[in-house]
Amino acid sequence: MTPIDRAYARALHVSLLALLCTVSCKDGPSASAGARSEAPLESESPSAKIFPAPLETGVPREPEGTGAVGTVTGSGGAPGKKVPRLVTRTLPLLGAVEPENLPDADAAGYQLDLQVPWPQVQATVHVQGQPLRLSPLLSLHLLPESPRHAARVRIELSAGMLALPDGTTLLGSSDAEGWLVVWPDQRSYRVLGSSSLRSVLEERRVDRVPLVAVEAKEVGVGQLLGRSTRRVELSSPVGTLLLESAEVPELGGAGALVCGFFLALLRADPRPHCVDGLVPVYARYQWSLDQVLEIGALRLVPRTDYRTTDFAMPPRLGIFKPGELPPREGRAQLDPINIWLDGQATGTWQVVNHHDVPLYFFVDGLPVAWLDPHAPRSVRVPPGEHRHTARDWLGQVVEVGGVASDAPPDGGEAAGSGAPPAGRPTVQYGTPPEPEIE
Repeated sequence: MTPIDRAYARALHVSLLALLCTVSCKDGPSASAGARSEAPLESESPSAKIFPAPLETGVPREPEGTGAVGTVTGSGGAPGKKVPRLVTRTLPLLGAVEPENLPDADAAGYQLDLQVPWPQVQATVHVQGQPLRLSPLLSLHLLPESPRHAARVRIELSAGMLALPDGTTLLGSSDAEGWLVVWPDQRSYRVLGSSSLRSVLEERRVDRVPLVAVEAKEVGVGQLLGRSTRRVELSSPVGTLLLESAEVPELGGAGALVCGFFLALLRADPRPHCVDGLVPVYARYQWSLDQVLEIGALRLVPRTDYRTTDFAMPPRLGIFKPGELPPREGRAQLDPINIWLDGQATGTWQVVNHHDVPLYFFVDGLPVAWLDPHAPRSVRVPPGEHRHTARDWLGQVVEVGGVASDAPPDGGEAAGSGAPPAGRPTVQYGTPPEPEIE
């Protein structure tokens, strides 16, 4: 065989081997390749997770084989469950919120009822034979995150002494910067900055107050509502907060949203201190003037009857209300006409609040007026002597008051007109301003 023939034979042999390899590879995957494709996501090589997955926009598709309705499966309570990261949105403070594509579906979560006791007054009184709640009651509805939506919380102002009417709700979401305040009609709304929650509940004002530096330390563990709890103490120039949180891992980011609500009352940034799977069930605020506000949980129970659209931001068929808040008019517990029977309140007190925050005014333990700061208020009362007291919502200003007697009506002045009669006020709280020297 010549050298050329031998070279040709070798080339032909190599070509045949390559052809055989190609055919065998197309027949089916190797055993090792099949094992890799069937392996769960969590068992992939760590090097495959070096680069983050791209952010998912829109509403993620619900994966096949999801749990049955009624199973609470937040990120904290479903080990290994992947929940897509949603793009964070900032709610516009001066404009309407773009409707979100939130599917209407059954949802499961938790309800947390909170009571705000006011030691100076009874929790409930009877007015004209009907019970009237004085201690504020908040009902929080918590929805853990899922592939359909971010974690949500809906805070209902249920009853008691509140700056906003009963049935008003506050809506928050873990993917949104800001909150919504929704009118009792469940359609009208406006946007609140996170730092405005305190001023809205305290003063009915949408003021964005600056945050303050906070020092935090763990102070132990405990048990509340049948669950293990963790306690942390947060100190700031505004005051000190002892916060006790129950371990509810299945709530995921909804617990952190509730924590953010509590820290807003302290004017603190929640991001360094609020974590998923912990939901506050007790809070004790010690203000700089040694006044105290306590908020305690009455119950924490699972719910399986929620609808995702109950947590929509904005609400379905929403009506944007620029520059407004739900009206306070019509609150029976802040109108003397609804406290005493017709013809009983024949006297008039002139009341002045010299503090910088509104006060709730009580006569004989009954709520009769909302006192605006630095403004006189005429209040009708029955004849004789009566004990009075006043306080603000947060408990930073508590006036123990005393006893005063009624004065005769001044020239037929209507109750609540705000026009001061001649002479010294019947009741005044705080330090009056110094008289001007001419």
